[in-house]
Order: sequence, then C-alpha cells, then structure tokens
Amino acid sequence: LLDNKMILNAIVGQSFDGCRIELPDAGIVHTTLQVRNAIELTMLNNKTSRRVGCMFTDMPRSDMAALQRYITRLERERNARLAGLA
Repeated sequence: LLDNKMILNAIVGQSFDGCRIELPDAGIVHTTLQVRNAIELTMLNNKTSRRVGCMFTDMPRSDMAALQRYITRLERERNARLAGLA
C-alpha cells in the first residue's frame, strides 16, 4: 500500500476492517488489512511517501481464490514478456 499523501496513521499491528480491493478484470475482493510494516521513502523527486506492508486477514475463501488467480495471471503475463512471447 502506498500512502503518497501521508494520510494514514498506520501503526504496526493496526487493522483496517472492511477493505475493498478492486482487481482489474477480476472484480472486487473484501478483506481486513493488518499493518505489518511502514517505511517512509524519499522519491527521486525529493518528495516523501510511505510504503505500508499489509497482511490480508478475514478474507472469504472465494475472494482468496480470486486474488490467487489474479496474481497467477500477472506472473504468467510478466514471464511471457520476459521470454519475449508477449
């Protein structure tokens, strides 16, 4: 999760309930996000941003399966590009 505007007061261990994540061409998944780490970064343009690492929790099985299919598709497309097939 990228917090460009630094508006999330993300504390490690904090949970965000009722999150909806839209997966392009795959629909919306529902989950709770638990903050695992938060790192402030200085970008090449000298602007500060925060990267927040989260763990998916309390995700319905059907949404977990949809997320896994989405990740598998992205990996397959990336591998095809690297192999020069796409």
